[in-house]
Amino acid sequence: TKPELWPSHHGHEHSGLPLISQLCDRLRVPNDCRDLALLVCEYHQLVHRARELKSSTVLKLFEAIDLWRKPARLEAILLSCTADLRGRTGFEQAEYPQADYLLALANAARQVNAKDLVAQGLTGEAIKQGLQRSRLAAIKAAKYLAGKPAEENNQADT
Repeated sequence: TKPELWPSHHGHEHSGLPLISQLCDRLRVPNDCRDLALLVCEYHQLVHRARELKSSTVLKLFEAIDLWRKPARLEAILLSCTADLRGRTGFEQAEYPQADYLLALANAARQVNAKDLVAQGLTGEAIKQGLQRSRLAAIKAAKYLAGKPAEENNQADT
């Protein structure tokens, strides 16, 4: 962040990406570590605000981090976000309920099975669309169970 903008760091989730890439290239960081660092940088603000997010935004987050193929990535991101909070003076012992919340939503979304959609006769692109609809519904249901009501009726959930 440019010194004239301190103490605010607006946009650092995007401005930090090239810096991370450059550092990882210079130090020859393994690809999986580099990828995790880039994902944490880009999405940590969303994770910090997890309980404020619409279900559709949570689904987009899960897709962006490739949750379906790499489920352990979410736990690594959540650990990094917890460290981000606790690395601030006065927050060393702070709770981070966003972690349990997002894990619960992810577990619900991961219960959706493509085989069930194939059994319904869906093929090709219809399977992909069906997975998205079903995962979104699972996230909405898990949010409700977690004590976070579904989005306001006047908000579009795209």
